[in-house]
Amino acid sequence: MPVNLPPVPPGVDPTLGTILNRWLNQLKAFLNNIVQTIAIASANGFTGTVSTDGKGDDTITIGTSVTGVVKGSGGGLAAAVAGTDYLSPAGPLVESALEQLSGASYTVAATDVTLMFSAASTVTLPAVASSIGRLLLFTNVAAVAITSASSNVTPLGSGVAGTAILAATAGKFCLMQCDGTNWRILMGN
Repeated sequence: MPVNLPPVPPGVDPTLGTILNRWLNQLKAFLNNIVQTIAIASANGFTGTVSTDGKGDDTITIGTSVTGVVKGSGGGLAAAVAGTDYLSPAGPLVESALEQLSGASYTVAATDVTLMFSAASTVTLPAVASSIGRLLLFTNVAAVAITSASSNVTPLGSGVAGTAILAATAGKFCLMQCDGTNWRILMGN
């Protein structure tokens, strides 16, 4: 809607009137160029609405038509792909419950993460070639030693693999990670 301003009143000094008219014309041109309507195009993954109440309390709502995790894509939005754009939680860290073991031997299962031992045990760790990056947390709740069935455990402060995992002292723990060659103890007491 065009803006109409009143003319300079009669009796105003002509020089001042000219200045006021020029200023009013510039103001009128400016006001007529202000955005008076707005719309949101639903495209490129964006959606939106504009609602006006005629009193100046206008609302703009912007959303997305993409379901799930969203990523920016060439000026728009797109659905992110698990495994390509982000890593989704999966594997033993979200599938495993704490296991308390009391047998003389144990073979670590594919879903094991945290193992608690109450009896001395010889543990068969997963094959290193297929376990790269996997973490295991071992702890003992009694004064019992935990050893590996193979010489594939590298203790803290050493590069030489052996079989010792936990000493026979109650409350010992270790966090191990497979590097593709051995199970390396990263942390322990």
